Parts: sequence; C-alpha cells; structure tokens
Amino acid sequence: MTLRNQYRWKKASPGSKELACLMKRGGDPDVEICLYRPGNSDRRSQYQILHYNLERFLRTEIKDIRGLETLLAITWAETSAGIN
Repeated sequence: MTLRNQYRWKKASPGSKELACLMKRGGDPDVEICLYRPGNSDRRSQYQILHYNLERFLRTEIKDIRGLETLLAITWAETSAGIN
C-alpha cells in the first residue's frame, strides 16, 4: 500500500494549544483538514473535521473518508495527550 499524501498534526501557532491537521500534497500547498481547539472554563473543547476541504479530494486522492475520519480521531487523541 502506498500513501499518496502525508497527514501531520501541528500547533496552529507558536505557544498555542490549538492543533491543525494538514494534508501535505507533494509540491502543492498544504490543506487543513481538521482543527482542534481546547476548552476552558467558558467553553468546551472543539474537534472539527473540515469536510469542505476533504470533499475537494474525494475519489481522486481520498478513497475512504470514514476511515480517514477515524484515523484523524485516533491520531488527535495521541497528539493532544502529548501536548496537554
């Protein structure tokens, strides 16, 4: 199995606890496909899959969107555990 794209979680900005998952597409610009914003006493945490970005690549680069959503949730849990 060969992956056409790479997926990477990174901090949205230095010093921030917000995370973004980027789909790296070779020579093309990176695309944000998922965001996480931690909660505080005033609001809940938010985990958002950006379907409007994913739909641009359906059938050409992403074959199993539900599998990708599951993978994003699992990797987010592992990544956020290391940041908090």
